Amino acid sequence: MTFLIPALAWFGLAAAAIPIIIHLLNRRRFTRIDWAPMKYLKLTIQSNKRRLQIEQLILLMLRVLAMLLLFATVARPMISRGGFGEWLAGKQRKSQVIVIDDSMSMTQSLDDGGYVFDKAKSAAIEIVRKADVADQLTVFTVSNPTAPLVRQSQVDDAGDLVRAITDLKPSHLMNQWASTFESVDEYFQGAAYPTREAVLVTDLRAAGWNADIA
Repeated sequence: MTFLIPALAWFGLAAAAIPIIIHLLNRRRFTRIDWAPMKYLKLTIQSNKRRLQIEQLILLMLRVLAMLLLFATVARPMISRGGFGEWLAGKQRKSQVIVIDDSMSMTQSLDDGGYVFDKAKSAAIEIVRKADVADQLTVFTVSNPTAPLVRQSQVDDAGDLVRAITDLKPSHLMNQWASTFESVDEYFQGAAYPTREAVLVTDLRAAGWNADIA
Protein backbone atom coordinates (compact mmCIF):
# COMPACT_ATOMS: atom_id res chain seq x y z
CA MET A 1 0.00 0.00 0.00
CA THR A 2 1.26 3.48 -0.88
CA PHE A 3 0.10 7.06 -0.22
CA LEU A 4 -0.37 9.91 -2.67
CA ILE A 5 0.93 12.26 0.04
CA PRO A 6 3.53 10.21 2.00
CA ALA A 7 4.56 13.15 4.21
CA LEU A 8 1.07 13.35 5.69
CA ALA A 9 1.11 9.61 6.36
CA TRP A 10 4.26 9.96 8.46
CA PHE A 11 2.81 13.01 10.20
CA GLY A 12 -0.31 10.99 10.96
CA LEU A 13 1.73 8.26 12.64
CA ALA A 14 3.39 10.88 14.82
CA ALA A 15 0.04 12.52 15.60
CA ALA A 16 -1.37 9.16 16.69
CA ALA A 17 0.95 9.35 19.69
CA ILE A 18 -0.73 12.55 20.95
CA PRO A 19 -3.63 10.79 22.77
CA ILE A 20 -1.14 8.45 24.45
CA ILE A 21 1.00 11.36 25.64
CA ILE A 22 -2.04 13.22 26.98
CA HIS A 23 -3.18 10.07 28.77
CA LEU A 24 0.20 9.66 30.47
CA LEU A 25 0.37 13.34 31.46
CA ASN A 26 -3.12 13.23 32.98
CA ARG A 27 -2.12 10.29 35.15
CA ARG A 28 0.71 12.33 36.67
CA ARG A 29 -1.27 15.55 37.10
CA PHE A 30 -3.09 14.69 40.33
CA THR A 31 -1.64 14.82 43.87
CA ARG A 32 -2.56 12.05 46.29
CA ILE A 33 -3.93 13.16 49.68
CA ASP A 34 -4.98 10.61 52.29
CA TRP A 35 -8.02 11.43 54.44
CA ALA A 36 -10.28 9.53 56.79
CA PRO A 37 -12.96 8.14 54.46
CA MET A 38 -10.27 7.29 51.90
CA LYS A 39 -10.10 3.64 52.90
CA TYR A 40 -13.77 3.13 51.96
CA LEU A 41 -13.27 4.91 48.66
CA LYS A 42 -10.23 2.76 47.95
CA LEU A 43 -12.30 -0.37 48.48
CA THR A 44 -14.87 0.88 45.97
CA ILE A 45 -12.22 1.80 43.44
CA GLN A 46 -10.45 -1.51 43.94
CA SER A 47 -13.60 -3.47 43.19
CA ASN A 48 -14.09 -1.54 39.92
CA LYS A 49 -10.43 -1.10 39.00
CA ARG A 50 -10.33 -3.75 36.30
CA ARG A 51 -13.44 -2.40 34.57
CA LEU A 52 -12.14 1.18 34.69
CA GLN A 53 -8.78 0.17 33.23
CA ILE A 54 -10.45 -1.62 30.33
CA GLU A 55 -12.71 1.37 29.66
CA GLN A 56 -9.74 3.74 29.68
CA LEU A 57 -7.76 1.47 27.36
CA ILE A 58 -10.66 1.22 24.90
CA LEU A 59 -11.12 4.99 24.94
CA LEU A 60 -7.40 5.51 24.32
CA MET A 61 -7.42 3.07 21.40
CA LEU A 62 -10.43 4.80 19.85
CA ARG A 63 -8.70 8.17 20.07
CA VAL A 64 -5.54 6.79 18.43
CA LEU A 65 -7.62 5.11 15.71
CA ALA A 66 -9.49 8.34 15.03
CA MET A 67 -6.19 10.18 14.51
CA LEU A 68 -4.88 7.47 12.18
CA LEU A 69 -8.07 7.41 10.12
CA LEU A 70 -8.10 11.19 9.83
CA PHE A 71 -4.56 11.43 8.47
CA ALA A 72 -4.94 8.27 6.35
CA THR A 73 -7.90 9.88 4.61
CA VAL A 74 -5.97 13.07 3.92
CA ALA A 75 -2.85 11.15 2.77
CA ARG A 76 -5.02 9.19 0.28
CA PRO A 77 -3.84 5.56 0.55
CA MET A 78 -3.73 3.41 -2.59
CA ILE A 79 -3.87 -0.39 -2.88
CA SER A 80 -2.07 -2.03 -5.81
CA ARG A 81 -4.06 -3.64 -8.59
CA GLY A 82 -3.66 -6.99 -6.81
CA GLY A 83 -6.19 -5.69 -4.29
CA PHE A 84 -6.53 -6.23 -0.55
CA GLY A 85 -5.94 -9.97 -0.91
CA GLU A 86 -2.43 -9.48 -2.28
CA TRP A 87 -1.69 -6.73 0.24
CA LEU A 88 -2.78 -8.85 3.21
CA ALA A 89 -1.05 -12.00 1.98
CA GLY A 90 2.17 -10.19 1.21
CA LYS A 91 3.97 -10.09 -2.10
CA GLN A 92 2.91 -13.02 -4.28
CA ARG A 93 5.26 -15.17 -6.30
CA LYS A 94 5.42 -14.13 -9.92
CA SER A 95 6.11 -15.82 -13.25
CA GLN A 96 7.99 -13.14 -15.17
CA VAL A 97 9.11 -13.06 -18.80
CA ILE A 98 11.87 -10.79 -20.10
CA VAL A 99 11.82 -10.34 -23.88
CA ILE A 100 15.11 -8.99 -25.24
CA ASP A 101 15.20 -7.46 -28.71
CA ASP A 102 18.40 -8.84 -30.27
CA SER A 103 17.64 -7.81 -33.86
CA MET A 104 20.01 -5.90 -36.17
CA SER A 105 18.71 -2.49 -35.14
CA MET A 106 20.03 -3.06 -31.62
CA THR A 107 23.62 -2.98 -32.93
CA GLN A 108 23.40 0.78 -33.45
CA SER A 109 26.20 2.68 -31.74
CA LEU A 110 25.63 5.45 -29.20
CA ASP A 111 27.32 8.80 -28.70
CA ASP A 112 29.16 7.50 -25.63
CA GLY A 113 30.85 4.76 -27.66
CA GLY A 114 28.59 1.95 -26.50
CA TYR A 115 25.81 0.13 -28.28
CA VAL A 116 22.04 0.01 -27.88
CA PHE A 117 22.25 -3.73 -27.27
CA ASP A 118 24.63 -3.24 -24.33
CA LYS A 119 22.11 -0.85 -22.76
CA ALA A 120 19.36 -3.40 -23.34
CA LYS A 121 21.33 -6.17 -21.62
CA SER A 122 22.09 -3.90 -18.67
CA ALA A 123 18.39 -3.08 -18.34
CA ALA A 124 17.48 -6.79 -18.44
CA ILE A 125 20.09 -7.63 -15.79
CA GLU A 126 18.73 -4.84 -13.58
CA ILE A 127 15.26 -6.39 -13.84
CA VAL A 128 16.69 -9.75 -12.75
CA ARG A 129 18.44 -8.22 -9.76
CA LYS A 130 15.33 -6.35 -8.63
CA ALA A 131 13.07 -9.40 -8.91
CA ASP A 132 11.94 -11.16 -5.74
CA VAL A 133 13.95 -14.27 -4.87
CA ALA A 134 10.76 -16.36 -4.99
CA ASP A 135 9.92 -15.30 -8.55
CA GLN A 136 10.47 -17.43 -11.65
CA LEU A 137 12.02 -15.89 -14.76
CA THR A 138 12.07 -16.88 -18.42
CA VAL A 139 14.08 -14.96 -21.03
CA PHE A 140 13.07 -14.84 -24.70
CA THR A 141 14.88 -13.25 -27.64
CA VAL A 142 12.92 -11.89 -30.60
CA SER A 143 15.25 -13.51 -33.14
CA ASN A 144 14.49 -17.02 -31.86
CA PRO A 145 11.29 -16.87 -29.79
CA THR A 146 10.59 -20.62 -29.90
CA ALA A 147 13.78 -21.40 -27.95
CA PRO A 148 13.95 -19.39 -24.69
CA LEU A 149 17.41 -18.26 -23.65
CA VAL A 150 16.52 -19.18 -20.06
CA ARG A 151 13.41 -21.14 -19.09
CA GLN A 152 11.73 -21.00 -15.66
CA SER A 153 14.79 -20.10 -13.62
CA GLN A 154 14.33 -19.25 -9.95
CA VAL A 155 15.66 -15.81 -9.02
CA ASP A 156 17.28 -17.13 -5.83
CA ASP A 157 20.12 -18.25 -8.12
CA ALA A 158 20.40 -15.16 -10.30
CA GLY A 159 24.02 -15.84 -11.30
CA ASP A 160 23.10 -18.12 -14.21
CA LEU A 161 20.49 -15.64 -15.43
CA VAL A 162 22.93 -12.74 -15.37
CA ARG A 163 25.63 -14.75 -17.16
CA ALA A 164 23.22 -15.90 -19.87
CA ILE A 165 22.12 -12.32 -20.56
CA THR A 166 25.70 -10.98 -20.40
CA ASP A 167 26.92 -13.55 -22.96
CA LEU A 168 24.04 -12.82 -25.36
CA LYS A 169 25.10 -11.46 -28.77
CA PRO A 170 22.92 -9.50 -31.21
CA SER A 171 21.70 -11.45 -34.21
CA HIS A 172 21.58 -10.36 -37.84
CA LEU A 173 17.97 -11.46 -38.17
CA MET A 174 14.81 -9.41 -38.26
CA ASN A 175 12.72 -9.36 -35.11
CA GLN A 176 9.73 -11.67 -34.99
CA TRP A 177 7.31 -9.96 -32.64
CA ALA A 178 4.23 -11.92 -33.66
CA SER A 179 5.97 -15.25 -33.00
CA THR A 180 7.48 -13.86 -29.82
CA PHE A 181 4.13 -12.87 -28.33
CA GLU A 182 2.68 -16.25 -29.30
CA SER A 183 5.52 -17.97 -27.43
CA VAL A 184 5.06 -15.73 -24.39
CA ASP A 185 1.32 -16.40 -24.36
CA GLU A 186 1.92 -20.15 -24.63
CA TYR A 187 4.42 -20.01 -21.78
CA PHE A 188 2.02 -18.08 -19.53
CA GLN A 189 -0.69 -20.69 -20.05
CA GLY A 190 1.49 -23.21 -18.22
CA ALA A 191 3.25 -20.78 -15.87
CA ALA A 192 3.94 -21.95 -12.34
CA TYR A 193 2.51 -18.88 -10.57
CA PRO A 194 -0.82 -17.11 -11.18
CA THR A 195 0.72 -13.62 -11.13
CA ARG A 196 2.35 -13.11 -14.54
CA GLU A 197 4.33 -10.24 -16.00
CA ALA A 198 6.10 -9.63 -19.30
CA VAL A 199 8.79 -6.97 -19.80
CA LEU A 200 9.95 -5.92 -23.27
CA VAL A 201 13.50 -4.59 -23.68
CA THR A 202 13.60 -3.02 -27.15
CA ASP A 203 14.42 0.10 -29.15
CA LEU A 204 10.83 0.10 -30.51
CA ARG A 205 11.83 0.23 -34.16
CA ALA A 206 8.79 0.04 -36.42
CA ALA A 207 10.13 -3.00 -38.30
CA GLY A 208 8.42 -6.18 -37.19
CA TRP A 209 5.38 -4.46 -35.69
CA ASN A 210 2.59 -5.27 -38.11
CA ALA A 211 -1.08 -6.18 -38.18
CA ASP A 212 -0.30 -9.82 -37.37
CA ILE A 213 0.64 -8.83 -33.82
CA ALA A 214 -2.86 -7.53 -33.06
